[in-house]
Amino acid sequence: MKVEIWAEVEVVHRSFPPAGRLRGTEPLRLAGELGLDRDLTRQALTERRHRSQVQEGVRRARLPGAAGAPFTVVDGRYGVPGAQSGDALLDLLRTAWDETHPSSKGPTAMSYLLHIDSSSLGEASVSRQVARSFRDRWPGPVVHRDLAASPVPHLTAAGVTARDTAPSRHTPEQAGAQALQDELIEEFLGAGAYLFTVPMYNLSMPSAFKAWLDQIMVVDRTFSHTGASPAAGRPALLISARGGSYAPGAPREGLDYLVPTLETVLGHEDLLGLDVTTVTPELTMAPHAPALTSLLPLHEASMTAAHDHARALATAFATRAA
Repeated sequence: MKVEIWAEVEVVHRSFPPAGRLRGTEPLRLAGELGLDRDLTRQALTERRHRSQVQEGVRRARLPGAAGAPFTVVDGRYGVPGAQSGDALLDLLRTAWDETHPSSKGPTAMSYLLHIDSSSLGEASVSRQVARSFRDRWPGPVVHRDLAASPVPHLTAAGVTARDTAPSRHTPEQAGAQALQDELIEEFLGAGAYLFTVPMYNLSMPSAFKAWLDQIMVVDRTFSHTGASPAAGRPALLISARGGSYAPGAPREGLDYLVPTLETVLGHEDLLGLDVTTVTPELTMAPHAPALTSLLPLHEASMTAAHDHARALATAFATRAA
């Protein structure tokens, strides 16, 4: 990893040539002073094996205004030119952290609600509408991830193998996959309460939600085979609207493969261990399908109950997450 950094330093100097830029054997001398292997450093610089990653880093550095080296970029948004003191860099890191982790803004601040949306219907989504009733009563900060607007990639071989490979041996693909998992897991574990809007699609969950779930389900990070999850006991609301009814006695009873699966993955003590409450607004096709007109009263009653339940749970969750 350190060799990659020195390769990047040289490319950055080529991209933004400052006065007194490193030349000749100067990078090797500095690498030696830091205890780096000179041969590996020379090989990394001459072969440009990390050129594509470095070029992408240079591109990102230009966004916040990089015009020379050194230039420090934090979280892709904050940029500081020139050499900086340790205190200045620490202040910058704290600013970036506080903006993305609301629970760290004070010792009495409420931990945030993590809201994961997965409906493809936007504002027309019944699951999102019921979630809005919850959010309207939630008094604290919210981190909202809309998987329909910004999908999380499905788990790849690089993402799986990165978990059991030392970071120093990661390929570029593994490093990128690991960085994404780290971001999602830290976001998940930083929350004090959860709101999942997961409508039923073809008897199961949207693939966008399954992709997110696969990225955060990492043994010894979000769950363990030998103990409780770090998130165990935290309150979670699962809202899952569906066009018909799968309740006991309904013609499609037993065909709901979404709620039982997610209540297990999210709530089982051997997995994420959340304290899950489920709200299922039903018969959402009744207002649109003439064949279901007779079921409109049941649909309306289900919607009223879902919104009322969501509002009540917001108040209860806030008390627990404070």
